[in-house]
Amino acid sequence: ELSEIRELAKEFIANPEDHINLPEKHLVELPAPFGQQMITKNHVISFVTDRATNYDTYFQVENELYGAYNELRDELARKTFGRPYIECNEDEQLACRQYYKCMISEAEPKQYGK
Repeated sequence: ELSEIRELAKEFIANPEDHINLPEKHLVELPAPFGQQMITKNHVISFVTDRATNYDTYFQVENELYGAYNELRDELARKTFGRPYIECNEDEQLACRQYYKCMISEAEPKQYGK
């Protein structure tokens, strides 16, 4: 369901419980204040549509996927810097973006139905 996409994407991106069926975490050197962190640096969300998909549905799904990254970055900024991502300075925002790199791949639409 459309209403589930954002939370499922957030779980996939962050893998907070270290599930073996979600992207593996790797030790990565990030900018201050994060330093070395275990993050899912190799995750990719592949977004494939049917050629019959209407634009409204396409944009709603796309919005949910990008919204997942935005929410994770906002949660990280609040936890780390004590303020929302939008209120962080450029360096703080960059650090949050590197922590949760946006990895969305939009594949060529497929023809599933008639």
